[in-house]
Amino acid sequence: MYSKTGKYCYLLLIFCFIKPVNSTEPSQIEFSIKPIACVVKQAGDACTMTVKVHWRAKLPINSCLYQEDEKTFCWQDKSEAMANLAINFKENMMFTLRDEGNNIFAQQEVLINSSSSKKYRRRLRSSWSLF
Repeated sequence: MYSKTGKYCYLLLIFCFIKPVNSTEPSQIEFSIKPIACVVKQAGDACTMTVKVHWRAKLPINSCLYQEDEKTFCWQDKSEAMANLAINFKENMMFTLRDEGNNIFAQQEVLINSSSSKKYRRRLRSSWSLF
């Protein structure tokens, strides 16, 4: 026979290892945005492109896609979603997948790269020139 303390310890162990059925952790969500980089001619130029957003969760969730702090798309009770989004930006941009409580499930940054850099200037003469 079990003692009262043995029963309580057994129940305590059960509750420690049981997770709620509707909990979704950030590690349970796959999130991707493609392409993740945009190339412009010169630094400071605006980039216009269409990105493909895809996410998948093990359990259905209510979530919204944020472009920086602006809400762009929302899904109710979905475990997978895909969207195409036309964006225009001059600096790197962060996309986040959040729930109604503003908890972040996943995030991805879209980078802007320039083919020519303002930082370095091409040398006009050879380093050995006398003139």
